Amino acid sequence: MRILTKIKQELEVNDSKVLLLDSASETVLTSLKTNNLYYDHNLLNSSVKNWKKICHNMETNNYLFVIGKLNPYTISLFSNDEYSDIADKLLILISKIKNAIYVYEGLFDKTCDLSYYKSDLYDNHIHQEEQIGLLKSVPTWEQIDRFFLTANKYNINLIPYRKNVSMKYSSQLFIEDAILGNSIKIYIPKGRIWESELKRMLDVFVDYLERVKLINTHIESTNTSMGTVYYIRAKDISQEEFNKELSQFNNLLHDTLIDGNILQSVLLKENKNRKETIELLNRYKREASRIFIDIEHEKERKLLNLKQTYELLLSEFNIDNKTYLYDMNQLRNVINSLENEILCNTEQSKQLVIERKLPDQLMQQMKLIRNGNIDLTDSDHEIELIIEKYADTQVLDLKSALYILNDRNTKIEDRTTSKEKLLKFLYKIGNTVKDIGISVLTSYLDKKINGE
Repeated sequence: MRILTKIKQELEVNDSKVLLLDSASETVLTSLKTNNLYYDHNLLNSSVKNWKKICHNMETNNYLFVIGKLNPYTISLFSNDEYSDIADKLLILISKIKNAIYVYEGLFDKTCDLSYYKSDLYDNHIHQEEQIGLLKSVPTWEQIDRFFLTANKYNINLIPYRKNVSMKYSSQLFIEDAILGNSIKIYIPKGRIWESELKRMLDVFVDYLERVKLINTHIESTNTSMGTVYYIRAKDISQEEFNKELSQFNNLLHDTLIDGNILQSVLLKENKNRKETIELLNRYKREASRIFIDIEHEKERKLLNLKQTYELLLSEFNIDNKTYLYDMNQLRNVINSLENEILCNTEQSKQLVIERKLPDQLMQQMKLIRNGNIDLTDSDHEIELIIEKYADTQVLDLKSALYILNDRNTKIEDRTTSKEKLLKFLYKIGNTVKDIGISVLTSYLDKKINGE
C-alpha cells in the first residue's frame, strides 16, 4: 500500500512540475510555490554532458512549462560546434511545450557590451567535471543573430526585457496563463467608433468559445478615464489559436448575414445536437444582425458629422467640389478600414493613412473616431502602421497593447507586459524587414514605459 501511495505521489509531482533554465528568481520561485508547483532547475552555462541530461529530463518528465533566462554567453553555446546537435534537440523539446525564454533587450538591438559577458566557469552550481571543454570567451554578434534565427524557426517564445522588474510582471502573468489558461487583453478607448459594438462582439465570442468550441472561457474588465481593458482567459488554447479563433469568429458573424448556412454548417460540425445547434444558430444570427446594423448606423452618423463639419469649412479654405468629394471618399475608406480591423479582416484593414492634409477640425474628429481619448504620437502611428501591415491575426491584440501603453491609468504590470509584447513583435519583424527603423521605435517604447 505504501508503495502505491508513493507512486501516486510521484505521478502527482511529475504532472505539476516545471523546468527552470538559468532562471530562478525569487519572484518565479514564489509564484511556483503559491501554485503548488514543483520544479527542476538546470544551468545552460555547462557542458554538453549536462545539456544531454537536460534533454533526457525533458523527454522523461511531463513538464507543464519552461521558463528560461539567457545571457550572451549561454546563447553563444547554441552556435558552438561542440553543442550543435544537442542544441537543436533542446530547442525542439522546448518548442513542444509552453515556454518563456527571457533575453536582454540589448541583444536584440545590439546596444549591450558583449565583452561584459564571459563564461562564469567556476560558478559554485557547476560540478567540476562539467567544466571540462568550456573556455572563457567573448560571444560574437554573429552567434547571437544565428541563435535568434534558429529560435524563431522553432517558434521559441523569446521575451525581451530590460529590467528585472519587467521580468517579474511578465513571469507572473506567464505562470498564471499556464495554470488558468491563456489570456488576451483587448483595449477599447472611450469615444472610439463602435466602442459598444466591439464589446458586444467580445461577449458573443466568449459565448461561442464556451458553448460551441467547449473551451472554458472567462471575461472581465477594468475601466480607466481613457478606456476599458477587457481580459479574456481561455483554457487549453494557445495565444496564436486564440487570436485566430477571434479573427475567424468575427468573419463568421459577418458572413452569417449573407448566408446563414455557413454558420449552421460550422455549428453542426462542432455540435452534433441538432436542437441546440438550431437554437445557437438563431441566437448568433440575431446578435450578428443587431451588431452590424448598429455598426452601419454608427458609421453613417460619423460620416454625416464629418460632412457637416467639412461643408462649413469649404468657403473658409477655398475648397472646390472635386477636392471635397475626394476627401470625403478618403474619410469613408478610413472608416471602412476601421470596420475591417474590428472584424480582424487583415487583408483589408491596412490602409488607414489619410493621403492629403485636411483642416484641423476634420483631423480632430477623425482622431476621436479612430483612437478615442488616446492621444497617439507620430511614433505610435508608425508602430500602428507596422502592426497593420505585418501582424496578421494579431492586429487587435497588438493595437490594444499600444493603447494600454499610452494609458497611464492602466496597471503597471499591464503596461509592462504590453511593452514586451510590442518589442517582441518589432524585433521579430526587424529580422526580416530591414528598412523600418526598428531600433528607433524600440528606444521610443523604452522611454514611453519610463514616462519620458
